[in-house]
Amino acid sequence: IEVKSTREGSWSAGFEKIDAAKRRCLRRACRAYLQCLSRAPCSYRFDGITVRFGGQRFWPRVLDIHWERGLFAIDK
Repeated sequence: IEVKSTREGSWSAGFEKIDAAKRRCLRRACRAYLQCLSRAPCSYRFDGITVRFGGQRFWPRVLDIHWERGLFAIDK
C-alpha cells in the first residue's frame, strides 16, 4: 500500500504524485517481497490510499480518505 497525503485545495489528487520512477521502485520492492515468501500467494495487488487534510496549519483535520484498489500492475 502506498499512502499519499494532500491538502484541501491542492491541484493533485495524491496518486498523481506517483511518477514512473516511483512506480518502478515500488514494483521492484513488491517483486522482492514476493520472492522472499515461502509460498506464492494465490493473488496480490498494489493499493493506494490518499488522505486529504483540511487547510489548517496546526492539527489539520482529515476530510477524506480514498482507497484505490489495484493502483497499478506489479508484474510489468
